[in-house]
Amino acid sequence: RRILLNRLMVIILFGPAQCLSRRVNHPGQFSVRITPEIWSNFSAQQHTAHQSVLITGPSGAGKSYLAQALGQNACRSGYSVQYVRLPTLLALFVQARAQGTYDRLLKRLSKLALLVIDDFGLAVINEIEKQDLLEALEERYGSGATLVTSQLPVRDWHEYLGGGRIADAILDRLVHNAHRIELSSKESMRKEPPTLKHGGQSDK
Repeated sequence: RRILLNRLMVIILFGPAQCLSRRVNHPGQFSVRITPEIWSNFSAQQHTAHQSVLITGPSGAGKSYLAQALGQNACRSGYSVQYVRLPTLLALFVQARAQGTYDRLLKRLSKLALLVIDDFGLAVINEIEKQDLLEALEERYGSGATLVTSQLPVRDWHEYLGGGRIADAILDRLVHNAHRIELSSKESMRKEPPTLKHGGQSDK
């Protein structure tokens, strides 16, 4: 799994993508749907940087785990990374606007090599928040990679954003040429493993 994560991080920053998918099984944990271009270009690192990565799946499937692992690997490779939940990011915009540092926040976000936005689609988003998100994505477009996790399938994102031109603009910057990873799991990764009795036998 460590090799898979390392190669995925390379593809995030350097590899081409198409919005198609292929399933890869991880024994005992979860399965992953990865674009064919990610699969075929693990060893061919063609330089088309600053692509998006969209990780979707049910609660407990391992979205945040995978996003944080990719972000940590990027840090170790010398890239600048920020991990933030979408509600926290939107709150930062409110605070920055009140303090007169809105433009400074946008500039700081634009300079990150990788911005990880977790929990997209968990809470209702208002018009001002949509505009803030669009501004952040616009500043980053073509200059850095963006990774988004969500319980909502990508096909439902336009409806979540309320439709209209702002939704179109946000998705154009996120979904266009994005790498899509779809996680599925029969059991939550947060579930504690069964305890072992004497002799290595599970008590379940």
